[in-house]
Parts: sequence; structure tokens; C-alpha cells
Amino acid sequence: MSKPNDPVALARAATELFQGGDVEGFLAKMDPEVEIFATPELPNPGSFKGREGWIEWTSHWFDAWEDFQIEVEEWEALGERHALMTATQRAKGAGSGVPVQMRVYYLTEYRDGLAVRFQLHATREKALEAVRDREPEAG
Repeated sequence: MSKPNDPVALARAATELFQGGDVEGFLAKMDPEVEIFATPELPNPGSFKGREGWIEWTSHWFDAWEDFQIEVEEWEALGERHALMTATQRAKGAGSGVPVQMRVYYLTEYRDGLAVRFQLHATREKALEAVRDREPEAG
């Protein structure tokens, strides 16, 4: 059985809400001031703040892509506060219909049961580097 603030259990629960279409439930798992970052190596990069920032960030994705899917491949706890989700994203370009697929690494930091930092990285190495910057004992 997982601990109440186990980062992987928290991230799994939030992901299930998102993939089930419960955006309000998903957002409730985030701190109101959550920091969102997508690396420049990926489409739609940038930094966003708060739940409204997450909505802005993801709306860019959904405007650009049709049939957007996230297939979770692996979960990993990194330190006491971080969860790393390895996933493959699949979509078709809006308008063009061109299919795309890429492996990405979702890194989430939790405090008091809420996501306080949500990052999307192009490589596992960059995600691990981000954890070491925030929680040196994790890496």
C-alpha cells in the first residue's frame, strides 16, 4: 500500500482523472500556483503559472492536434517529492492529418498532496537533471 503523499500514487490518480476527461478533478490535484514548464525541445514550449496556465498550455496542444493520446509506459518515484512518467504521445496534426508520435517524460513535484511543479521533458536525462536541481538527494 502506498503512503498518502507517495508521488507516484498522486501522479497516477491525477493522470487517470485527466485521461478520463475529468479536467476539474485533475486541476483540483494541482496547487493553485502550480508552475508548468515545457522544454524548448518539444512543441508548445514555455512556462505557465497556476491552474489557468495549465489550461492555456494544454489548449495550445488541443488546438494543434487531433486525436491526442498519451500512453503511459512507466512510473518512477524520484526522491520524496517527484514522480516521473514515461509516455508516448500520439496525435494527428489539425488540418494536415499528419500522424506524429514521440516519447516524453512528465515530471511532477508534490507538496502536501498537490502538484506544485509540472514539467514536460524531451529526454529522461533532462528530467533527472531537473530533479537533482530541486531535490539533490534524489539523484
